[in-house]
Amino acid sequence: MRRARGYDALTAMSPPIDPLRQDDLDRARRTPLAEKARQVLEMMDLGIRMQRAAIRVRFPAATEEDLERRLRLWLARDARWIARDG
Repeated sequence: MRRARGYDALTAMSPPIDPLRQDDLDRARRTPLAEKARQVLEMMDLGIRMQRAAIRVRFPAATEEDLERRLRLWLARDARWIARDG
């Protein structure tokens, strides 16, 4: 007897996945690890640039050095949070 795709005991107990979510999962499983790593680095870079822009809005008179210092403090605080809860 052939089992349906993705069927197991957990699937039997779980509510059905909507087709768009299933497509997302399938695409993620097919995406090569190198591509996933590239995407993560792009998102990280975007997040840092967004934070830098937010700091610039919050402190419009800040020098570039002060913006960089504030950004590094934010990154260090984030790293400590990840290390603690990670």
